[in-house]
Amino acid sequence: MPLSQQARLLSACAPLSWGDLYCLGFGFVTKRPDHRAALRPSRYEPTGDLSFRDWVARRAALPRRERLVEQRDEAVNASLGVDKARSLSRMVEGPEREWPDEL
Repeated sequence: MPLSQQARLLSACAPLSWGDLYCLGFGFVTKRPDHRAALRPSRYEPTGDLSFRDWVARRAALPRRERLVEQRDEAVNASLGVDKARSLSRMVEGPEREWPDEL
């Protein structure tokens, strides 16, 4: 299977209640990612995180069960991050700040 097709399959996106998307391997985004562009080598030095190309190769090499566990963990951690941001925002801005109640 071509790498770009693997990338599309492994970085599934889910719409969020406030209009953004959460895409595995990309995080929170406002529009669907361009997988081909993301697979191209970056002109910049890596920051310690995996490049998207390396992320796809690593995720694709996992046995199915391990891959599903990693996908679940990534989605759960994203949800926990949103919950934390809501809590911090309410502490700083007060209850008048409108946050969606669910992802």
